[in-house]
Amino acid sequence: MSELVHFKASYSAEQISPGGVIYWHCDFTTPPKYKYLLIGCCEPDLLVLMINSEINQYIQRRPELLACQVDVPAMDHSFLQHDSIVSCVDAKDAINLSELKDAVEKSYSDVYKGRLQDYCIRNVIEAVNLSPTMTGRQKKWITGSLISVLPES
Repeated sequence: MSELVHFKASYSAEQISPGGVIYWHCDFTTPPKYKYLLIGCCEPDLLVLMINSEINQYIQRRPELLACQVDVPAMDHSFLQHDSIVSCVDAKDAINLSELKDAVEKSYSDVYKGRLQDYCIRNVIEAVNLSPTMTGRQKKWITGSLISVLPES
């Protein structure tokens, strides 16, 4: 493997880390479509949180679920065209990590979009811990992984 190819593969793999945002075709949505997703953790499983452009009516009518929505202002995240919301109600494990890394290596800018600002990551950690539907194991994995990418304060 040439040095350039090795560097590209290594750099691409590093970007797939907690706090990163990807653009991925989601078979788990109805209908299936491309969505922005927040990487919650990579180990022991890849877990992602959906990023939405609005909060649906079902969640708006349930305060315990509404508390699990995190604002992501477009002005602080250049990869977004408009203000968005990370839904921390549940985590998805429907993406294969090796497949994701391969896709980022082949088409970096089409898949990897950027990283959430630290203040948003902190808000996601709080919202994940409030989720009434996410498993305790998923909460532990996601919060531990996101805390690990934040600067020590």
